[in-house]
Amino acid sequence: MMADNIEHVITYWVLWQKFHSPALAGFEVISHWVPFLLFSVYFGGLADRFDCRRVIQAAQALFMLVSALWGCCC
Repeated sequence: MMADNIEHVITYWVLWQKFHSPALAGFEVISHWVPFLLFSVYFGGLADRFDCRRVIQAAQALFMLVSALWGCCC
């Protein structure tokens, strides 16, 4: 997860260096954190009901899938 945080900082920096747009940088930060804030309660409930290791594994598998799709499409 630390590598994920570092990756976000790097992408924020690269985006700022390329476009120098505060609006675009703000959108990137908001689009990253709003889903986390909205879905954290729901996934906390899942973690209470099911084995936490399985929930984490499923979340990481979904994260890998989305990252691979972003890599293939961009």
